[in-house]
Amino acid sequence: MALISPADALAAHNAIHSEVGEVKLSIGNKKVEKKNGMRCVQLTADIKAMEQNKSKSSAWAKQAKEGAKITWFLKGPSHHHWGRIVEGVIEARGKALAEGDAPAAPAAKKRPAAAALVETEDAEDAEMEDAEEEAAPAEPPAKKAKAKAAPPPAAAAAASASAAG
Repeated sequence: MALISPADALAAHNAIHSEVGEVKLSIGNKKVEKKNGMRCVQLTADIKAMEQNKSKSSAWAKQAKEGAKITWFLKGPSHHHWGRIVEGVIEARGKALAEGDAPAAPAAKKRPAAAALVETEDAEDAEMEDAEEEAAPAEPPAKKAKAKAAPPPAAAAAASASAAG
């Protein structure tokens, strides 16, 4: 199946985040539907554009609850394959969005602070591992063995003589 052009992806994103019931794309007119409470567009047999589910507990859902317009382009079994548009800007192409320049998007609103999150689950895992390492108490430094200094030869001889006598 063909990938979705950047222009069609942005048109679908804008339609999902408005009140229109249909979006005109280069691949034909597509109906904007609501499934499980989220607006979506079935772009091809295997690619669907869907707004962020605000009922989830993810950082993306938090951003959407704060007003960010986030659209996912679902293709394949894993979120690693999904494309993403946030506030009119293609942030990830995944396996759904074609390469190429997107038409100039309207000036995007400043994204919430939560937008500075790590983009993939693998990177989040690596960051969590780093944080765990930083939070783990440092091991105490190894104690240095104190070397017993040998007594000077004269003192050693005197100690031997007094012990013998």
